[in-house]
Amino acid sequence: MRKKVKEAAPEALKEGDFVSWNSSGGTARGRIEHVMKDGTLGVPDSDFSINASAEDPAALIRIWKEGPEGWEETETLVGHKFSTLSKIGSLNEAFKLVEADGYKIPSGVQSAAKRALKWISDGKAGGGFTSTGRRRAQQLASGGSVGRDTVARMKSYFARHAVDKKATGFNAGEKGYPSPGRVAWDAWGGDAGRTWVNRVKLD
Repeated sequence: MRKKVKEAAPEALKEGDFVSWNSSGGTARGRIEHVMKDGTLGVPDSDFSINASAEDPAALIRIWKEGPEGWEETETLVGHKFSTLSKIGSLNEAFKLVEADGYKIPSGVQSAAKRALKWISDGKAGGGFTSTGRRRAQQLASGGSVGRDTVARMKSYFARHAVDKKATGFNAGEKGYPSPGRVAWDAWGGDAGRTWVNRVKLD
């Protein structure tokens, strides 16, 4: 029997939370990428927008789908009012580890790295982008597994560069998107990469 999902209070929701909501196809699930409490929240690559206020916030959500290897991040973004969302636990099946051959790179991390490679090719990385970032994006986009040292470097990168998420142009829909900081962030696996490596216990 499925455990009933406890509905979350609006103020309890934040960026990075996994949520569920009712859709025409049944219950949908995703991760909040951006929260807005004042203004209009637009969904990239669509005409959809939703008005947000402090009393009725809105969230930009990346949809996740359940596949044969567990939950996987998709490219689809939607917007919803907080009042329609229920907070759920992290979708742990998306972050399975295969430690015999290293740590298996989740598909969401691959997608972020591939997105970064496209942006790099389009000249969006900026003059300060390093060859290390390019190599990391190529490695993660290729899939497979990475070793302990790579996971440790990724942990260190995300800890140092979390402040970049506050800059204008980091989030879709903002002026200057994607910012060089966003390109570099995705080159290291993006939000999916940070969530993944932070779950890996190296000690």
